[in-house]
Amino acid sequence: MKGQVKDVLFHLELNRIPDITWWEEYGSLYQGICFDMDGTLLNTEPLHTAAIWSIIGNKSFELSGEIIEEPHQLNKVLCGLCDSDVYNLLQTSPDLAINFTVEEFSSQKNIFLIEKCDKEVLSLALVPNMLSFLNYLKELNIPCVLVSASQNKVINSFITKLGLLDFFISIIGAESTLLTKPHPEPYILALESLNLLPQQCLAIEDSQTGITSARSAGLTVLKATWF
Repeated sequence: MKGQVKDVLFHLELNRIPDITWWEEYGSLYQGICFDMDGTLLNTEPLHTAAIWSIIGNKSFELSGEIIEEPHQLNKVLCGLCDSDVYNLLQTSPDLAINFTVEEFSSQKNIFLIEKCDKEVLSLALVPNMLSFLNYLKELNIPCVLVSASQNKVINSFITKLGLLDFFISIIGAESTLLTKPHPEPYILALESLNLLPQQCLAIEDSQTGITSARSAGLTVLKATWF
């Protein structure tokens, strides 16, 4: 398990979901936690990729100098990007004819995620160790905020279906702020919700986009590498 201090901002990295032992060693410094959702709280990045793969017609194409032939290849390229950034990146592909607006793209993606991802599908994205960690934090009265670049309706759909709403005092999605990740605004709003200073709060993120956002707001970052 990696848990060493990485730099002056105490950038930690962990390859398995935190447990009581990890929290007792590192967590006592923090009075609040901000969770990213996709790829951190839940293993849902493949679901977002499946939605995008469906929208573009389930076809192979070139993107960022790579030939994308399978959804898992696309997942690596798009990890951590918000819908508008994904849309803009897809437009650069010489093989894709993007004949819809970014609003239509987001709408189609949201419909797929909300309608296709029922409780049974989503339950596969919530691993038992994460639920145990959330319950442990609740027992300790550690307030948590969900900070995601996904749109609010998708976040609320996922979290409600999985019965996780009570674990978070606030949910911050793409529409909650004028600017989303990698801008620090989502984490600045999260700190306001928690009524904590940056050094009192731990952000848990899996992507460079989210890490940049949290660190720019002054938070300690735990890089999640467990999915």
